[in-house]
Amino acid sequence: MASRLKFLAVPLVILLLAVTLTLAGAWERFEHMIYDGWFNLRGVQEPSGQVVIVGIDDESIYELGYPIPRDLHAGLLANLRHAAVVSFDFLSDYPTGAEVDAAFGGAIAEHGRVVLVCASLGVRRDEDGEYYQDLRFPIPELIEGAAGIGFINMPTDFDNVVRRVLVVNPLGDGMYLPGFHLATLMAARGLNPADVRLDNVNRRVLVGEDIAVPIDRHVNVLTNFWGPGGTFETISYVGVLDGRVPAAFFDGKIVLVGPTTPLAQDIYNTPFTRSNIVQRGALPAPGVELHAGAIETYLTESYFHRAGPAVNLSVLVILGLAVAFTTRRLNAVAGTACLLLLVAGSTATVYHIWLQAHYWLNLAGPAILMVLMFTGVTTENFLRAELEKRRTRAVFGRYVSPAVMEEILQNQELMELGGKRRAVSILFSDIRGFTTYSDTHPAEEVVAKLNEYLTRMTAAIFRQGGTLDKYLGDGIMAVFGAPVPYEDHADRAVKAAHEMMEELEKLNAVWEARGEERFKIGIGISAGEVIVGNVGSPERMDYTVIGGDVNLAARLENLTKELGTPMIVSVRVYEQLRDEGLRGQFAEIGRVAVRGIAEPVAVYALMKPA
Repeated sequence: MASRLKFLAVPLVILLLAVTLTLAGAWERFEHMIYDGWFNLRGVQEPSGQVVIVGIDDESIYELGYPIPRDLHAGLLANLRHAAVVSFDFLSDYPTGAEVDAAFGGAIAEHGRVVLVCASLGVRRDEDGEYYQDLRFPIPELIEGAAGIGFINMPTDFDNVVRRVLVVNPLGDGMYLPGFHLATLMAARGLNPADVRLDNVNRRVLVGEDIAVPIDRHVNVLTNFWGPGGTFETISYVGVLDGRVPAAFFDGKIVLVGPTTPLAQDIYNTPFTRSNIVQRGALPAPGVELHAGAIETYLTESYFHRAGPAVNLSVLVILGLAVAFTTRRLNAVAGTACLLLLVAGSTATVYHIWLQAHYWLNLAGPAILMVLMFTGVTTENFLRAELEKRRTRAVFGRYVSPAVMEEILQNQELMELGGKRRAVSILFSDIRGFTTYSDTHPAEEVVAKLNEYLTRMTAAIFRQGGTLDKYLGDGIMAVFGAPVPYEDHADRAVKAAHEMMEELEKLNAVWEARGEERFKIGIGISAGEVIVGNVGSPERMDYTVIGGDVNLAARLENLTKELGTPMIVSVRVYEQLRDEGLRGQFAEIGRVAVRGIAEPVAVYALMKPA
């Protein structure tokens, strides 16, 4: 249990950090950028054509002035008499002259389906200390004949981009002032403000029997966007006023009248335009076009919904744990490939859900978490692997050659140090008469000569992939086939024995030239299944082999003294030799009694040098 928690510590810390940052809104800017990116990836869509904009553009301002006199609006309404509704997207909260105001008011009443706007100038405090909205309405002469009044203020997100609109503005006492876009649709369908009600349980604004707009806690709705500025059909105000566009063109259509020139300073950034600089022809949208897009959203019911914290956090946790799980079990290359697949798959899935279901799932937070999780777990894996390599080097460094050590480090399964059964060959060697030699020579000379001898013998063992089990004074115990398994362990053991004898001859020649005594050795080799593992106390562990064939190899080494041969191998070694040349060097000397073994065993002695 403790080991499992140790492996979960890093992923859990990273996951907790990501959840905390997500709840704190650290990724919101990136989430909104990705949301905007989906619109650009989807591309521009053609509106239905039911909503038309009559734009107060540069040409209209040049010919008519700005603001345009209200009596001209009366003439405009005459040419828009066939429209289902005409909504004026500008505030008329002050008188401009009795005659012109009366002319415009009369035209509004005569048309019968005109919507005007009101606007909030902010929240103010009255004499009693109470706060109230400072709402500015059209002058009474205009309101009297209007079919509706709509709230015109446009909410923007923290990055100054419009992604949603205010559906209704609560006034208190169950009264709601519809947004300009909703008021326009209501007037086109013959509905009035009394038909508006708020469904707080299901978070909807209901109007009449056929309008149900989903809202968030701020009574906003994420609207659809068909494209940048200029996507909706826009006709110049002066062109309609002059009759250049037939009145029949507007038959049954929803007409919005408002400024479309940047000079009016009623321009907004949308998901298609994230700055006021023209990028790739994607123009910022005038306010009147944003209202047109909201109305089109109502007509097509193509609202967008943002997933709540519970859903987004669930996705975050699942993807984070998925990366941690796969990274823990894969190498760096495979883990990177898996990470890229998960990020790409998540991106494609989130976009598909956004496109098909109009459901906005977070992606920035999960993507950042996946990268952080991969980096953290990969780093931890690397550090653990390095620590494991150091531990393995500490355990095996004195037993095996550097080449074998690298093979152990490259094969993680070989690093398991617990006891296990393994088919191996065991080699014992001993210097003849070394006790007498050590008793008759200075200690310094004995140690120096023994070190010289053991160095050469160990090198010979390492060259054949053997493992030095231990030094037994002047004796050597070596294993072939553990920890790295070799199918030809018997051949390796015999070849190592030959090299040991060859190295001894070279040493004897050097010693003889120095006037020192020669050494003779005896070697015994056996093969079979033994137990391989670490043996000892927690403070001092040694890697060794245990089993009957270990004892047999030691007995065969002793037997070389009696039989006067430098090397004796067991019958299993002889039978497992793959090299026929090696096998031909041995001859059976029959079954001999071996001390410690009840029954005589068949053994083979070296009859000629390699």
